[in-house]
Order: sequence, then structure tokens, then C-alpha cells
Amino acid sequence: MKIADFSVDRPVTIVMIVLAMLVLGMFSLHFLSVDLYPEITNPAITVMASYTGAGPQEVEQDVTKVLEAAVGTISNVEKVTSTSQTGSSQVQLQFAWGTNMDTALADVRARLELYKRRLPDAVDNVSVYKFDTSMMPIMNIAIGGSRDQAALKKMIDDVIQPAVERVEGVAAVSVRGGLKREIEVLVSPGKLQQYGLGINQIMQALQGENIDVAGGVLPRGHKNYVVRGLGKYEKIDQIKNIPVQLPQGGFVHIGELAEVKDTFARQDSYTLLNGRPAASMSVQKQSGANTVDVADRVNKELARLQGQLPGDVQFALAFDQAQTIKNSINDVARTTVLGAG
Repeated sequence: MKIADFSVDRPVTIVMIVLAMLVLGMFSLHFLSVDLYPEITNPAITVMASYTGAGPQEVEQDVTKVLEAAVGTISNVEKVTSTSQTGSSQVQLQFAWGTNMDTALADVRARLELYKRRLPDAVDNVSVYKFDTSMMPIMNIAIGGSRDQAALKKMIDDVIQPAVERVEGVAAVSVRGGLKREIEVLVSPGKLQQYGLGINQIMQALQGENIDVAGGVLPRGHKNYVVRGLGKYEKIDQIKNIPVQLPQGGFVHIGELAEVKDTFARQDSYTLLNGRPAASMSVQKQSGANTVDVADRVNKELARLQGQLPGDVQFALAFDQAQTIKNSINDVARTTVLGAG
């Protein structure tokens, strides 16, 4: 009753308090983080491994079962689901709700380190992911042009992607499409049989030569110089001239056993812009960053790049989460006004 009496007796004061709250609320609205989805921590962790060239049965036997054995006994794991397909293995762990996922992630990585030696040597890029809504891309940008795909991919890797990654609030930028350079060594089975060699010896020769070695520090007066032995391949002829030791003694060069080609990797997916081959770029924001602000800054950076890049390079927004958020906020505001009226 006292509050009601105070409101009736001092209407001007109450009006001033309400106006002050409205002004403070409108001022604070500009500093609120805006996102399409709330931050949800799903108690799930995914382990992925690449086994290039292996069939589903080999992947299941040599990779998936090893990964399951490594992570299946971790505490609080309620369900383990695995998928084996050509060239890759995926194991998903579902934890009990309330599990500390940072601790669970550390446990998974520690167990994988212990079991890595049981995986085939050809298995690489064992990755661990924790589900997070912030990992979902907020933008997907198509990039096209009249130039060939190899030149377009190089421009994206050297200019466009680094520029977008430097934008405030951007966590990661991934690129798909375009042509990726690949060096192929096509070994002749007849030559291997002729010289009494196996494919493993060729692989060992290639891997053993393509390395840079640290040589320590060389003191000279008041300066220390870092010494490195550079062994990475830079030219096709370097690969052709690699010696392979023969069982009966002597050596033979890779170029005498195989055809070495400078070409491009096979494309498993394609991106088209206005019916022409292109590349796509996905942008992820940092956790807690304002989606609308990050998207606006990325669009400004793309506009700046557009003025500096050749005229044939084009950007097209295939998906912009910020626009969806703006439309949702406008709908809420419109509904609020209609309801108040």
C-alpha cells in the first residue's frame, strides 16, 4: 500500500523514474551481445582421423576400433557412436549432462596420445572437437572470377583469407573449392619388379629426404646465428633425383622408377557462382562476440578488398546470420509496438 500511495501522491517522480529506466534501457541495448542461438554446451566430443586411400573395412579395423578402445572407458561417457568410411573415421562420445567438458576434452586428448602408436603410419590429422554453438559459421561467402581456379585459390590463400582473419571478433576462416597443388609420384610396378624393390622403399626415400633439420646455434662474436638444414622439396627435379638403395647394391633414382607430375588434387566438392567455378569461405566468430558487429566488420573488409583486387574478382554472400538476427529483432520490435497499441 505504501508503494501505491507514494505513486499516487508523487506522479511526477514516478514518471521521471520510468523515463530514466527507459533511457537507461535504450542506452544499454546497444552494448548487448546479439546472437541467433544461446550459448549451449552439448556434452559431446567428436574424434576424427584421416586414413587416405583406405577402404571402410580397413578404416574400421585399423583406426576406428583403436580410437574406440582409447576413449570408450573415459569416465561419464554414456554412448559411443562411430562411423567408418573411405579415407576417414569418426567417433562421437556422448557424456552425461553436467560433465565438465573442458576436463573431458583434456582426458580424451591424453588417452589419444597413449594410443597413437597403435595407429597405422599413414593415419594423420587426428582431431578432437567439442560441440559449441560459436563454432557454427556466421557467414558463407562465395568468391569467383574469370581467372583460373588455381590463381583464384592462391589469391584467396595469400590475400583474402588473411585479411578476413585479422578482423576483430573473427575466430577462424575456412576455404573450400579452388584447385590445390599436388605432386604425384606414379610408380611403375614393372620397374619395381625389375629392380627388386617395394613401394615401401619408395615411400621411405621420399619421406626421408623431404625434411628441414635444425642445426643448433652458431656463435660469431656478439651474435648467435640459428643454423638450419633445408631439405624440403622445391623443384620436381629434386624428387626425380632422390636415390633409392637397391637390394643387390647400388642406387637408382626415383625418376627412373616413376613419373613425377606437378598437378592438382582431385576435387571432391565444387562451388559455383553464377554457373562458373568458384570458392567458398566460411567465417566463424569468437565465443561471446556480437554476431551482428562481427558480420558488419567483415562486410566492410570485403568492400575494402573489392576496391584493391582485380575487377574480375567477385564476392557474393551465400549466408549471413547477422541479417537473420536483424530480421528477427525487427519482427520483435514490430510485434511489441503493435501489442502496445
